[in-house]
Order: sequence, then C-alpha cells, then structure tokens
Amino acid sequence: MILIQDRKFETLLGILCLVFVASGCSQSPAQDSPNSATESTEKTLLSNLSPCEALTQKQESKIEASGPGSPEEVVDVKACRWGLTSGNINISFYPEKTINDLDFSEGQVSGFKVGNKQGKLVKGNTEDLCTVAIPVNNNSESISVDAQGKGNTTSCDLAKKIAPMVEQNISDS
Repeated sequence: MILIQDRKFETLLGILCLVFVASGCSQSPAQDSPNSATESTEKTLLSNLSPCEALTQKQESKIEASGPGSPEEVVDVKACRWGLTSGNINISFYPEKTINDLDFSEGQVSGFKVGNKQGKLVKGNTEDLCTVAIPVNNNSESISVDAQGKGNTTSCDLAKKIAPMVEQNISDS
C-alpha cells in the first residue's frame, strides 16, 4: 500500500478527480459557479433514468399491463415496451433530442398539451401507431409514448391516456 504524505499532492489529486468527473457530465469546461453541478444534472435527466421507470406498478395495474415493462435499446435510444389488454405501448427516452428533432414526417402532427407542457400528437406515423411526444428538461430532451390500441381502444386514446402518467412521473427538478 502506498501512503500519500504530501498534502499538496492530495489536494491536486482531488481537484483532478473533480475535473475528470465534471468533464464526463458535460461537454463544456467546468465552471466555478454554484449552479454548475445542477446544470450538469439537468442536461442528463433522461440519461439517468430507465424508460421502464416511467410508469409505477400502480399505474401498470391501472392500465392492465400484462406485466412489468420490457427494456429495449435501439440505435442509442432507451425504450420500454408493455403489453396491455387494450393494446401495446412503448415509451422511449431521447436525452439528446428535442421533440422538434424527432422524425414524424410520415404522420399527421398536431399540438397536444401534456400536463403543463406543449407536446405533439402524431397520428398514423407507422401503421396504426399513435405517438405523444413530451418535451423534458426545458425542452432539451424528449420522451415519446407510442401506442397501438386493439379492440375498442384506439391508438391515440391509449397514447393520450398514458402520456400524462409518464409526464407526471418524470420530474424536471
């Protein structure tokens, strides 16, 4: 075991470790402002969460999910899929895309309010799919709730039902 006796070396090592950790959280250089730690955390809000945590067990029961969500990752997008008695839902996190960066060119896009946020409702972007896109973290990140209804439940009814639950569970703080 090596003992470090030089106090200056310990201090320098501590500072280097802090700079290294801070540089991993942000592309910008570390700043000496009191908000720099908060800003780094805000920039990675969705990166630190799993889409399978977007719904609580109580909500999964309420929407009649057949079980807990199944995690998926497709091209750097974290997602989670649930099978329901009324259809299927997929919740995807986009930590580096705003809702304006998401490609909805194949669907009919309209505005849709989710809680106190202005999101998007996209009908028919793929087959019978309906999507609600939710802005997160001061609009720097986004979540999509994709739904495909079955029986008497339409895809958009299902997406509109699930999106407020997700928005409520994902905090901007």
